[in-house]
Amino acid sequence: MKGFSISPNIKISKSRDFYESLTKIMPNELALLREQVA
Repeated sequence: MKGFSISPNIKISKSRDFYESLTKIMPNELALLREQVA
């Protein structure tokens, strides 16, 4: 989704809850996000 961004600090501190909730909402976006931050 455009306009959806996440700061590295938030990703590191809440990666598990963030990814788990994202996987349930939009798994495709999650895959794209992982590619970008990998």
